[in-house]
Amino acid sequence: MSLVRLSGVVREVGTFVILDRIDAAITAGERVGMVGPNGAGKTTLLRIIAGIDEPDAGEVQRRRNLRVGLLAQEAHFDEAFASAPDLRPAVRRGRAQPAHGRASRSSRARARHQPRGAPRSRRGRARRQS
Repeated sequence: MSLVRLSGVVREVGTFVILDRIDAAITAGERVGMVGPNGAGKTTLLRIIAGIDEPDAGEVQRRRNLRVGLLAQEAHFDEAFASAPDLRPAVRRGRAQPAHGRASRSSRARARHQPRGAPRSRRGRARRQS
């Protein structure tokens, strides 16, 4: 069974055709790579697969409850994240974990400026539980 199936996908900007009748399928367990020159439509295709953009023509079928993660080309990482010695744990946690295991100076400063009793975001609570 396919996770994603593309049928006749077309994407155009003005008169410039970025994707021209793309037919493809990705099945569970399959590893797919895309290689091509700048401007070939790789990111556009990924954005369509992820559901961020819609094709101008054609059809995209996604398995129900499919979650697609897409890291933007324009990365805006905070200092702690960018300086993490190993990015894998930083990506999984959504933040950098300093090598010495203590909170970074910036996270301590944020905590210090948080008023007592102020509601915390769900995202912040989830991070602290891990």
